[in-house]
Amino acid sequence: MLSKEKLERINLLARKKRDGVLSQQEIDEQSALRNEYIKAFRTQYEGHAKAMGLQKVPKKLHSCGCGCGHKH
Repeated sequence: MLSKEKLERINLLARKKRDGVLSQQEIDEQSALRNEYIKAFRTQYEGHAKAMGLQKVPKKLHSCGCGCGHKH
């Protein structure tokens, strides 16, 4: 997971955004931190799922061919 300092920074930027006072540099920083957080979360989640014996289910193609995602 992310360090305590990075999580605090994410929260600070979120509060500033609600107040409407983010600079472009802060917007870019918030986006980068958010992406880093999501990547760390997914890695941790996949580790927990693997430890529980869960596996990814492969996507199956549906039979209709129109791209709607349903079987007709």
